[in-house]
Amino acid sequence: MKSLLLWINSHIATKLIGGTLLVIAVVFVVANYQAIRKEQTVLLDQMDTQGSLLAKVVSNSCTEPLLIKDYPVLETIAELMIKSEADLSYVCIERQDGKIVAEVPAGASQDPAVLASSRTYASPIKVSPNDISSIGRFSFGISTRRADDFIAERIRSLVTNTVISFVTITIFLFIFLRLLVSEPLRKLDIQASALGKGDWDSPITLSSRDEIGRLAATLDTMRQELDKSSKLIIEQNKELYKHTEKLEELVKERTDELLSTNKELKQEIIERTKAEVEREKVINKLQLALAEIKTLQGIVPICSFCKKIRDDKGFWNQVESYVAEHTDARFSHTCCIDCAKKHYPEVFADDQK
Repeated sequence: MKSLLLWINSHIATKLIGGTLLVIAVVFVVANYQAIRKEQTVLLDQMDTQGSLLAKVVSNSCTEPLLIKDYPVLETIAELMIKSEADLSYVCIERQDGKIVAEVPAGASQDPAVLASSRTYASPIKVSPNDISSIGRFSFGISTRRADDFIAERIRSLVTNTVISFVTITIFLFIFLRLLVSEPLRKLDIQASALGKGDWDSPITLSSRDEIGRLAATLDTMRQELDKSSKLIIEQNKELYKHTEKLEELVKERTDELLSTNKELKQEIIERTKAEVEREKVINKLQLALAEIKTLQGIVPICSFCKKIRDDKGFWNQVESYVAEHTDARFSHTCCIDCAKKHYPEVFADDQK
C-alpha cells in the first residue's frame, strides 16, 4: 500500500487521472442518486394518485350494500379486488362504529408486517357525496414490493451503466493524459534531470506547443544561458589560474628578495651591534683613561733660576708640588747620572780608577 502511494505521488498523470475520476465518480453518484430519488418519487406519486382514486370509486360502490347490511356482497367486492389487483395486500370495509364487515385476507389490516410493506389508502363511505358524516370506511393497502423491486432494478441498472461509463472514461482519460500529459512530462523530467546533473549540451525539446512545450522551450533557453555562463566561468577560472600562478611567482621572488634583504639586514645589525659593543668598550676605556688623566693647559710661569712654578694665586711652588696638585701624577725622587757624579763624586771616583 505504501509503495502504491509513493508511486501515485511520484506521477502527476496518476494524480490528474485520480482527481478527475474522483470528481466524475462523485458527479455520477450524485446524479444517479437524484435520478433514482426522482423516479421513486414519481412512482409513489402515481401510486398515491391511483390508490386515492380507486378508494373513492370503490367506496361509492360499497354504500348500498353497507346500508342494507349485505355483507356478503362486500366480501365479494373485497375478494374481487384482491384477485384483480396483484399488488393489493389487503382490502378492509368497516362500519361507522369501527366494526370490520369485510376483510381479505382476514386480519391483514392489523398485521404490522403487512402495514410496513404497504401503502394504505382509505375513503369514507357516504350516502351522498355532499354528506359530512359517513356510514363507514373503505381502506386497502398496495404492496410496495413491486415498486421496491423496480427501484432496485433501476439502481442495479444505473450502477452497471455507471461502472461501464466510469471504466470507459477511465481508459479514455488514461490514454488521453498519457499521450498529452504523462509522456511529455516524463520526457521533460528526463531532460531536466540530465540538465540538473550538468549536461549542458543535450537540448530540451518537446513536440507539443502547449504549456508543457513552452516550459520545455523555457528550460532549453535556460540551458543555453547556463552553458554560456559555464563556459565563461571556465575561461575566467583559467585566466584567474594563470594570474594566480604569476602572482605566486612574483610573491616567491619578492619573498626571496625579502629573505635575502632580511638576512643582510640581520648580518648588518649583528656587525653594527658588534661595532657598537666595541665602540662602547673604547668609550668606556677612554672614559676610564680620561678619569685617570688630568692635563695642564696654557702657559705655565716657571722661574728661570730655581725652577719654581707660580700658581693662579701668585704663590711660587716647587715643580713637584705644582704637578701633583694639577695632575694625578706622583713623583718618586731619584738622581740622574750627572747629578750623582756632581753630588756623590766619591761613588764615581772608584769607577774612574
